[in-house]
Amino acid sequence: MTLTFSKTRLTAMGRFRSACAACVFAAKIAAITAAITFLPNAVAGPGAHGPNGEHLDGAPTSSPSITAPSVEAKSDLFELVGRVSGGKLSILIDRFATNAPVMRASVSVELGTLKSAAKFHDEIGDYSIDDPAFVAALLAPGTHALVFTIIDGNDSDLLEGALVVAKSSTDNSAHSNSYFGLGWRYWLVGAVLSVVVLLLLWYRLKKVRISGKPNVWRNA
Repeated sequence: MTLTFSKTRLTAMGRFRSACAACVFAAKIAAITAAITFLPNAVAGPGAHGPNGEHLDGAPTSSPSITAPSVEAKSDLFELVGRVSGGKLSILIDRFATNAPVMRASVSVELGTLKSAAKFHDEIGDYSIDDPAFVAALLAPGTHALVFTIIDGNDSDLLEGALVVAKSSTDNSAHSNSYFGLGWRYWLVGAVLSVVVLLLLWYRLKKVRISGKPNVWRNA
């Protein structure tokens, strides 16, 4: 009877250790997966420097296929940079001579027969156009000639720029929450964490079953 109890106890301890090892292994896999998933996307903040004084906040190296289409234009009065991302055209404008940001100006953009007024955002300091037809035309492959009309107080000017969209280019923000953008990373981490939770539940059930077995030594 003592031998039977010892075997039962050893079996229970073996299952307990196996469950613990599985949980630890799953937790390590989840941590490694999260690190691999999100660490490459870390970007240095503005003005960050490396140990040798190099700038870390420069333009990240990326494949042209995932670079958002952009446009630059300037005149004697103004200069601007525009970027198509997130289903909108975002524009930053400043004074050419002083680099002072142009705030709350009247801005409109023309693309062929299409014309749209840009909305100013105080919290960001940019102008944006989110008209679906206008943005869709901007994202069509090819070279798009844009005309920017800027009226800031008593100053007004027309700026021309070309936005080039390659055939392989895609709207990053349109896919940023999908399987084709950063979204797949969140799905991957979620799947790994789900496996960890299932393993923990399995361990808990095993523990309950083991503790619920009759004690052979007492029954003797």
